[in-house]
Amino acid sequence: MKPALILLCACLTLVACMKVLIPIKEDNSVEIGREVNWAVIALNNYAVALKYYSRDYGEEPGSIENLYPYLELFFHIGTVPYAEDSSYIENSPVHKWWKFNLGFENDRITSIFCVSSDLMINGAGQRINYSLTTARFTGYGLEYINPEIYPFLLECFIDPHFILVPGKTWDPEEAARHFLMIRQVNWAAVTIGGLYNVIKWYRQDYGEDPAHPDTLEEMEYISISPPVDLWWDFAWSGLNPITHIHAISTELMARGAGDTLTFNTQTGLFEGKLKDYMSPWAEATNTNVSISIQYIHGALKSD
Repeated sequence: MKPALILLCACLTLVACMKVLIPIKEDNSVEIGREVNWAVIALNNYAVALKYYSRDYGEEPGSIENLYPYLELFFHIGTVPYAEDSSYIENSPVHKWWKFNLGFENDRITSIFCVSSDLMINGAGQRINYSLTTARFTGYGLEYINPEIYPFLLECFIDPHFILVPGKTWDPEEAARHFLMIRQVNWAAVTIGGLYNVIKWYRQDYGEDPAHPDTLEEMEYISISPPVDLWWDFAWSGLNPITHIHAISTELMARGAGDTLTFNTQTGLFEGKLKDYMSPWAEATNTNVSISIQYIHGALKSD
């Protein structure tokens, strides 16, 4: 056998052995992305819960556990479907992947952070930090944050020096107002999607459309979380069938009161000038995803 051929055979044999001895690195980006995005949303929810706790009690909580009732009330998502005793903390995957805690500095809460458990794809010890003073995330896996999530983060404020167009820097107040509008409009769109779903459930239970959104809340078909209920008034036109669902802005909105975002139930499309602020993700999934609301089970017609 010629030396060159012997060398080639030896190389091929070595490569074959290396494939056996050296494991091929798996692409875990999907799993990491899911874990990180859930963590970012949960950190945001804790920041919102902290704000409402401080408002109600006039002081900061002593531990993360003090915020659990607010999470149960406002952010009941990701729990086991149709479980009567479902708990956001006990049943949401994010609280199995991550351990959340408050960061203190001179006895003041300055951050909220989470540390990964051994159930994570990359194991325990990974950390993501959310600063309450800068509203910035730092730490593990931030490159996996889906840009479409940002419009839904109530506590993620705009950098005053954010450059929207190369060579042009927006006025800080104008930029802050613009991005606040994006968040507020996207939350309205998602809430409209939730209303559309529970209207169909109500019709299935009672054989007719509800007369007013208050009916759905009073009968515990839906609970619209603050501050969405402070930013928007919801209404609809037409009955049996409802043809349009409207979100009408209040004076707490970035552009003030009187703006309307409308969902046409006949075409499945949003209408109005506020549509320009909508994320394509919110528009594409508005009838299936309800991040900002909760459906409370058991709201069915009694005998």
